[in-house]
Amino acid sequence: MEEVTNVTNVSNATNVTNDSSEIISFKYHGKTYTSTYQMKGSSIIYSNKEMLDIQEELANKPDLAVLIDAEDNLEYFDNYEELQKSLRKPEFFSNVSTRGTIGAKLTTHLHIDVGYSGGGQTYERYTPVELPPGALNQVWVADMSTIALSKKGLNQKLSSIQLLSIVYDRSSFGGFLTIWDKKNFTGYSATWFLDYNTTSIKVKDLSKYLRGPAPLALNWNDAAQSLKFGY
Repeated sequence: MEEVTNVTNVSNATNVTNDSSEIISFKYHGKTYTSTYQMKGSSIIYSNKEMLDIQEELANKPDLAVLIDAEDNLEYFDNYEELQKSLRKPEFFSNVSTRGTIGAKLTTHLHIDVGYSGGGQTYERYTPVELPPGALNQVWVADMSTIALSKKGLNQKLSSIQLLSIVYDRSSFGGFLTIWDKKNFTGYSATWFLDYNTTSIKVKDLSKYLRGPAPLALNWNDAAQSLKFGY
């Protein structure tokens, strides 16, 4: 089991220089937090003391979920269920079309190497005509080792993703892709969401995306073990 680095040894802001510091910004419980920081071994040096308190709070949430938009803005939620509520989308269920038309087509490409290469898996989903109430229009993979790639599976091998949408109807709800770092949709999760104004999200290298409370050293490269995709 992977250990999460402790957040320790906060220094005075005068120790953070403009040449070596980086900026982190995220939203949590409706408030945006921004601070410069430095990584020194297992220590994090903030210029904003409030950031340390928030990070320690997030570090104690084993099912922490993050929503990532097309501009790479981060919003943290205590768990995946809270993230879903924020999108005002009933969990696990598709929209029901009453217009007799297909509202959108959603495609995801999962790749084992960075740069959308190395083989992988593709899924497609539609918002179909007259989908029965409560009907599932998602792909659920509780164990990514069941995704066969040269008999090895995709478990802990995902390195880049592409999420593409063709939207025909503005009333259609956006599609999403969520990955978890444990099987059976548990552990830390990351969700990418498309709306009418965002037709694609491409992640060339998942190692650039933080996994768990930022800015710990964990990232999403070769980490995903379960996923959900669809509407």
